[in-house]
Amino acid sequence: MKPSSIKATSHSVGDWNGQEELAASNINRIYDAIYAAVDDDYDTDKLAQIIHDVWDDYGSDEKLLTITDNEIEGYVERVI
Repeated sequence: MKPSSIKATSHSVGDWNGQEELAASNINRIYDAIYAAVDDDYDTDKLAQIIHDVWDDYGSDEKLLTITDNEIEGYVERVI
């Protein structure tokens, strides 16, 4: 599937104690990994819910600032 057109910004992620750019970058890494893992014919409603759930899962979790590629991969495998 094409890369996500949904992108977090340092302004959209809220207050991360000066780490807003990192938080936005890591949310975008998760979004990009999700989009890379699904085919073009993937259910768009389900995909929209998964994208929404990323913020519920990480939007206020300090783990977002230190998330690794392996953790993102595991997350994507669980939600897809």
